[in-house]
Amino acid sequence: TPERERQWRESGTAPIFDIERGVEVPVHYGFVDELRAFDSQRVELSVPTLIIHGDEDEVVSVAQSQRFASGRPWVTLEIVQDTHQLLKNPQKLLESIDRFVFSDSTGSQ
Repeated sequence: TPERERQWRESGTAPIFDIERGVEVPVHYGFVDELRAFDSQRVELSVPTLIIHGDEDEVVSVAQSQRFASGRPWVTLEIVQDTHQLLKNPQKLLESIDRFVFSDSTGSQ
C-alpha cells in the first residue's frame, strides 16, 4: 500500500518474507528505487531463455513477460496455472525445464 511504502522509505528498511529461508529479512528501500529505474524491456541478451510464468501471479503481470518475450526469438515463454512462486506443480515445472534444456532451443541436444 502507499502507506506501507511511505513507512518503508522513511525507516530505510522493511521486513520482507524470504521464501527460501522461510523468515522475514530486512530489505533496504533502495531496492525499490533500483527496480523503478530498471527497464527489463531494454535487456538484449540473445541467449536461449526460458520464462515460466504463473497465470495467477499477483507480483509480476503475465503481460510483462509477454512483452519481454515478444520479438525475442531466443525467449521461450510458458504460462502455467500457478502463482508467482510456481509451487503448485513442481513436477510439471521440472518437466518444462528439462524439455527446454534438452531441446534445440539451447543449441544442443
